[in-house]
Amino acid sequence: MNFSKLGLPTLSIIQTSSLAGMALLSSFSLPCHSAEVDKRRSEIFNEVRTMIQDDELARQITEIRLKREKFSSISAKQTFIAANSTTERNINTPVKIIEPKHHDTTPMRNEDRFNYPSGHGFHAGIGNRIAIGYSEKTTNYLAVRAEVSGLNTFQQSKNVNDTNFQFKEMNLSLGAYLDWFPTDSSFRLSAGVNINRMRTTLNGISGSNVNINGKQVSLGSNVYNVEFKFPTVTPYVGIGFGDFHNSDAGLHVYGDFGLMLGKYDAIAKTSVVGNQGVTTSDVDAELNHLRKSLYKWNFIPTATVGLTYRFN
Repeated sequence: MNFSKLGLPTLSIIQTSSLAGMALLSSFSLPCHSAEVDKRRSEIFNEVRTMIQDDELARQITEIRLKREKFSSISAKQTFIAANSTTERNINTPVKIIEPKHHDTTPMRNEDRFNYPSGHGFHAGIGNRIAIGYSEKTTNYLAVRAEVSGLNTFQQSKNVNDTNFQFKEMNLSLGAYLDWFPTDSSFRLSAGVNINRMRTTLNGISGSNVNINGKQVSLGSNVYNVEFKFPTVTPYVGIGFGDFHNSDAGLHVYGDFGLMLGKYDAIAKTSVVGNQGVTTSDVDAELNHLRKSLYKWNFIPTATVGLTYRFN
């Protein structure tokens, strides 16, 4: 609505405070006395009458304009009060100063980052075989271990299944294992794989008697040799103990008890077949007898106890 066309003053308001705003607002409020309202009604009616000849319609338009001017005045007052209240609230509200955070630039150590005591070390143990190796922690409850184990190759005379043989054994393995510590104790479960060079040879002694499937055979100058070979690659499972959660450097005791899973293959090299009633079936049957005497199970048990020297 154009207030200047209606004969009302046009004001420029500067918001300084709510009290000053209220004083200024009162200066442009529409007249509220009856005489002034009648005067304003008459002015509007005369203005409308110059454009409309119908008196009744002119009076209706006059009343509508009076109500509109009153509504506009009230809306202007409410807007002005709200604006001054917002300004006053913004001025009086204290400003909260946010200080920048200071970040610690100290490099994080690996043991802090993964939350487990660091450590790696070398170990050596002895039992039914000799073992040396290296181990290192990877997580809070896991460690990896590499190990070489076995026995020195040795040769001796040995009687197996009523036959004297020259007995020779080679026992060497390279293992890679994962150790899991399921609790905070030193107990661990292990699993891994072995690469083996494990062989046993039984050579019949020339001039002696040998037992082949219950038949006593004079060997004379004939050859009767048997070779047992363990698979080259075999799985490993075991249990053990070690001071995994003790991060102190130095010597620590450990132990391992496990199974290398596999079955020995047997091969016979002989020239006695066809002599003294010996058949190929007799030789095969004797191979099974010898295997049961020497290697009864489809696994090889291992047990070692030793020391670990741990570095931090």
